[in-house]
Amino acid sequence: MVAMMEQMIRHKFSHLCVTDLDGTLLDLDHNISKANLQALLTLGEQNVCRVAATGRSLYSLRKVIDAKTPFDYVIFTTGAGIMNWQTQQIIMSELISPPLVLSTFKKLLKLNEDFMFHAPIPENHRFIAVQAKGLPDFNRRMGVYREYGFIWDGKSELPWQEGTQFLVIADEKDEYLYPRLINLLDPLKVVRTTSPFDHHSLWLEVFSPEVSKGSAVQYLLDLLGLEWSKLMVVGNDYNDREMLDLTRHAYVTANAPSAIKSRHKVVADHNSDGFAEAVELWLEGE
Repeated sequence: MVAMMEQMIRHKFSHLCVTDLDGTLLDLDHNISKANLQALLTLGEQNVCRVAATGRSLYSLRKVIDAKTPFDYVIFTTGAGIMNWQTQQIIMSELISPPLVLSTFKKLLKLNEDFMFHAPIPENHRFIAVQAKGLPDFNRRMGVYREYGFIWDGKSELPWQEGTQFLVIADEKDEYLYPRLINLLDPLKVVRTTSPFDHHSLWLEVFSPEVSKGSAVQYLLDLLGLEWSKLMVVGNDYNDREMLDLTRHAYVTANAPSAIKSRHKVVADHNSDGFAEAVELWLEGE
C-alpha cells in the first residue's frame, strides 16, 4: 500500500537532489545555514525531489532537523531505511536476519574490538554494547546514548533476534580492520565511515547485504521513475561514495578526505555553504 501511494506521485518530480547531512549540509554546530536552507526551498520550487541521506537513526536525525525541514524523503541509517518526510511514513527498511545476527555477534566477540548491536528499525537508536578496549570514542557514544544503550554482561541472550546493524569502533590507525571485516563477515555489507564525535576514529558499520546510501538512492530513482541523469548528489565521507558514483552530477565539500575529493567536483566546506554552491552549479549546468 505504501509503495503504491509513493508511485502515485512519481510524476511530481523532475529531478532528484540528495545531500548528506553531517559534514555536508549541516555546519559544525549541526545547523542548516540560511543559504543552504534557501537552496532547498529553491529546489522545491523547481519540482526537484529533495533527499537527505544520513548515517543517523531516526531518533538522532530528529535532533538536527524536524518535520518542517524542506525534504521530501530521508534516507537514514546509511540506507537501511527510507522515510517519506512529508508523511513521516517509513517506506523501506532492511534488517539482518536472526542466523546472521548470531554468527556475526560471535565473530565480533573473537575480534576483541569495541562494538555495538542495534535494535530493528524504527527503534535502532537502542543497542547493546561489547566493551573490549573501551576506546574514548566508544565511551563518548555510550555517554551520548546512555538512556538507550547498555553494556552486554557476557551471558544474557541478545535482546533482539533481528537487528539493523553492528557498529565497530576502532582507532583511526587500524585501517586493516576494514578489509578484514569485509572477508570475515561476508555476505554482510561493511561500510567504512568516520566518527561524528571526534571526527577521527574509524567506524565500521555492518548491515544486511542490500544496504548502502547508493542502493537507497537507486530505490528512490526507480520508485519515482527517474533516470540517473536526473540525479545530483552532495557528500563528504566514505559512506557517501556509492551514491556519489551513481551520477556525473556529484559534488563533495572541501572538508572531505582527499580520496573522496580526487573523484568529484569540490565545493566550499560545510561551514561555508558548500551545499548551496553545489546546487547553484548544478542548476547552471556545470
